[in-house]
Amino acid sequence: MDELDILWQNIIEHQGEAFYTMGRGKNHTGSVAFTYQVSQESGASGKHYSGRTVPGYGNELYIVSQSGEQRKNSISRSTVNLAYSKAHGAKGPKALGVPGAGSYLYPIFIRLGYISSDQSTVE
Repeated sequence: MDELDILWQNIIEHQGEAFYTMGRGKNHTGSVAFTYQVSQESGASGKHYSGRTVPGYGNELYIVSQSGEQRKNSISRSTVNLAYSKAHGAKGPKALGVPGAGSYLYPIFIRLGYISSDQSTVE
């Protein structure tokens, strides 16, 4: 199992936990509470991922807002992998290079230990 497979397994294990976006500025005002759900394994239709899969699970994250409403946009496993490749030394969600997804992935990476909480001071 390579590091991206381990990353995805960790993502799966933490689905349903509460996270908060970083918000804006030093005080992190405007942060949003969310959870996420990993898609279920699907048939031949839908987005495809060329890497190894986890039995029973698909390759997309669905963001669930504080109110329990599922967001229309999902974050693909490829986007998670891209953000992970830039996570080391990232000083905020924008540094992950995945517009729209970084605000959700950044706090997930902190919780999973891929970004040090010392790095998480957003300017």
